[in-house]
Amino acid sequence: RGTCTSHSGQFLLLALTHFIDVDVEDEIFRCFTCLYNFPVRRAVNPTSASSSNVHRSPHISLKWEYCEQLYHYFAPEELPEYDSLVRQTGITQDIEGLLLRILELVPQHLQPNNRTDTITKYIDSGETIPDDYSKETTHITETIYYLLADYYFKNKEFNKAREFYILDLTLNVNRFDSWAASALTRTFEVDQQLISGENIELSLFELTMTGQRCFQRALLLEPTASKLWIEFGHFVYNISSTALRMRKISLFNPQMELNI
Repeated sequence: RGTCTSHSGQFLLLALTHFIDVDVEDEIFRCFTCLYNFPVRRAVNPTSASSSNVHRSPHISLKWEYCEQLYHYFAPEELPEYDSLVRQTGITQDIEGLLLRILELVPQHLQPNNRTDTITKYIDSGETIPDDYSKETTHITETIYYLLADYYFKNKEFNKAREFYILDLTLNVNRFDSWAASALTRTFEVDQQLISGENIELSLFELTMTGQRCFQRALLLEPTASKLWIEFGHFVYNISSTALRMRKISLFNPQMELNI
C-alpha cells in the first residue's frame, strides 16, 4: 500500500489513459484522486473497517502536460451562457479551485495576461479592434478564462469576473457572452453608484461609455439578442435620466457645480 504513485505515478498515468478510453468512471475518479488529490479524498475514520482500503500514497505534482486529461474530464462540455442559471450550467467551487491550479501551469507564451492591450483600449477609449485580430489558443486556454469569469459573474464577484472576461476576450474576441457579461458588470457598477446618491462625477459617465462599448460589441455579434437589447435600453435610459436631472438642477441652482 502507498506505492500506487511511485516512480512519478507512471503506472497510474497509463491506467488512467486506459480507463478514460473504456469510460470506467469510478476508476477514472480513483486515479485522478490518487495522482492529483482531485476530487479531494474524503476523510476516513482510521478505526473504521473501510479505512484499510483507503489509498495513502503521496500525490504527484500536477504538470501542464497532465492538465489536458483533467480539464477534458471535469470542464463542462457545453459552455454556459451569460444569462443561464448558475446551478444548471457552469462550474462548481471545487472545479474553480482545479481551474486555478491549472492556470498556474499555463506556459507563458499561451497566457493572455500581458496581451490585453487591444481589448482594454477598445473598452476604455474606443480604439478599433483590427479585423484580423487573433491569438493562439489551446483546448484549455480557449475556454478556461471564460469558465472562471462566468463563475465569478454568476456569484456576483464582479471585479474578478471583469478581469477574467478581458482575459477571455483577449483570446476569443468574438465571444458574444463575454462581451454581454462585461457590459452587465459595468451596468451593475453604474447602478450602484447611482443608488448610493453620491455626487455624480465625470468618472461615472466615463464608466458608462465602457459599458456602452461592451453592449455595442456584443450586439454587433448577435444583433437579434432581444434580452440584451432590453438591458442596453435600460442602461441608456438610466444614464440619460440622470444626466437630464442633473442638468435641470444646475439650471435652478446656478451656484451648483455640475461635474458632467
